[in-house]
Amino acid sequence: MDGCIFILLCLLTLTAFSKTPRNLLQKQANEQAVKEALVHREKWVTYPLYTDRAGWDRFLGTNRPEIISNGEKYLNYEWQVVTASDYLEFSRGSPCNNGGAL
Repeated sequence: MDGCIFILLCLLTLTAFSKTPRNLLQKQANEQAVKEALVHREKWVTYPLYTDRAGWDRFLGTNRPEIISNGEKYLNYEWQVVTASDYLEFSRGSPCNNGGAL
């Protein structure tokens, strides 16, 4: 019985001292570092401005006619409307919420 109590005390001591702090991000990031890491406005956009036609010609290169042709096939495409009710129905009856069972 004394051996069990000793082992239990050892285990409790080990678990008490083995906890790692959970504030890792708080120490590594500050407001200035976050501001520097964020990309402002449209600076992340790698394609030309809408009004820069010459830029678009360079960007598309020799693929331009094919891209336009493929796009024109979908000019009359009717997009399906997905309502909030559809999302709710999916989330309530989704196979993901039933453990994967169909």
